Amino acid sequence: GSGGAIFAGSGVLGGDPNLIVVNCLFTENGANIGGAIFNASGRAGVTNCTFTANTAVTNGSALSAESVTITNSIIWGNGPSPIASTPWEVNYSNVEGGWAGVGNLDIDPQFTALHELDATSPCIDAGSNAADLDPVAAGTQPLPSNDLAQAPRFQDVPDIADTGLGTAPIVDMGCFERAGSPVTIAFIRGDANNDGAIDIGDPILVTNYLFASGVAPPCLDAADSNDDDAVDIGDAITTLDFLFASGPLPSPGTSCGSDPTDDTLDCAASSCP
Repeated sequence: GSGGAIFAGSGVLGGDPNLIVVNCLFTENGANIGGAIFNASGRAGVTNCTFTANTAVTNGSALSAESVTITNSIIWGNGPSPIASTPWEVNYSNVEGGWAGVGNLDIDPQFTALHELDATSPCIDAGSNAADLDPVAAGTQPLPSNDLAQAPRFQDVPDIADTGLGTAPIVDMGCFERAGSPVTIAFIRGDANNDGAIDIGDPILVTNYLFASGVAPPCLDAADSNDDDAVDIGDAITTLDFLFASGPLPSPGTSCGSDPTDDTLDCAASSCP
């Protein structure tokens, strides 16, 4: 048969001969022609899709179409002749073996086990914000706001240079958007009242917060003196132990620094620069 995942075209259930595919993952499909997609007649528009480990007996191991426009997509690790189409237009996509077009790559996309992008993937911030979902319809059909996993589609990764088209945040290639690293805020462990010092005022603020409906600590990470992912009476005790019995404070201690522990607490404001 044809089209291991999608078979479409004019006359199929009386449908539109033009096929629009967005935010899709195609993997481990197989067919005689068009391992993942076969569009018998009409134009296929493929945007922000990932094709990997698909095969075809003849050609089009990823897809076969009468004509196709591919944008912001990754076609990697499929069988030979991944794209079977005349004419074709491929831009801002990573195609194994290389493909003519604007902004295209031919480099390992660095997939994770779930076909997401690893932290140093060249596909991050490498797509086109101006991609048109429907190459046939008049006007421009803009990109959806979410990716396949319903995560925000436009996310900037500051450590990766923007190589795509548009103003940051620039869309990634593929069906999954790589999230940027969360912003870390430096704080002083035990400085619950956010005055830049550890003193008796800090355990007083914590106990008032816990037992007298007092104001919340501005930085919960700082108030979490024993670093157990909770602000409770143990934190006041830990701070008192530090002040009057030279007890230890977990990192970052008495100097400004980030939390080495991945926890659920937030730090809305800090005395640290």
